[in-house]
Amino acid sequence: MDLYPTTKVIFDRRKKAGPKTQGSVELEVYFQRKRKWISTGVKVLPRHWDDRKRVVGRIDAVDLNLRIDALEGNVLGIIRKLMVDGKPFTWGNLDAIGGNDMGGKESFVSFVKKRVEERSDIKESTKKNHRKLINALVEFDKIKRYSDLTKANILLYDEWLRQRKDYTQSTIASYHKFLKIYVYEALGNDSIQSNPYESGSSRKHGAYVKLGN
Repeated sequence: MDLYPTTKVIFDRRKKAGPKTQGSVELEVYFQRKRKWISTGVKVLPRHWDDRKRVVGRIDAVDLNLRIDALEGNVLGIIRKLMVDGKPFTWGNLDAIGGNDMGGKESFVSFVKKRVEERSDIKESTKKNHRKLINALVEFDKIKRYSDLTKANILLYDEWLRQRKDYTQSTIASYHKFLKIYVYEALGNDSIQSNPYESGSSRKHGAYVKLGN
């Protein structure tokens, strides 16, 4: 069994790129039959990507390739240090820079706070409701980082909401609705790679939780 992961830079893993649509460049980390992807933050059109040379045909190609190289070097540096120290690799070793935590150092809660304040498409009264979501996440304390956005934590969050005596079913639904908005945004900017709400419906401790859209 391999003790340390392998890495590979890949382009457009989701097969979304086209003549006028950019694809994402990610670093794939493979370890013991499991893969995770770390976003480089680089997006280019297919004609600007070469599997060997990476970003080509752009004025900023050198800078973008340096950005990719820096992330790859960071991950490889962590792996090499573990090897030198004789320590085993765990996915937690990558928490500071990625894993499913594609958003880098910014936490998911910080991302939501920033987005609520900078949005101009909602009224101030609506923003107040979204700030309640932030307060709930802080108090819940199990969904802080991007990597905390898992189905298990969504179920725990739902259970926690139901334990609030002053929360009606409508209130609980609205808290999930607000959270989904920012989950979808995180998916859209590649901060996370999977939707924790995508799994149909689940039953936990007698509480029926609708996870789908």
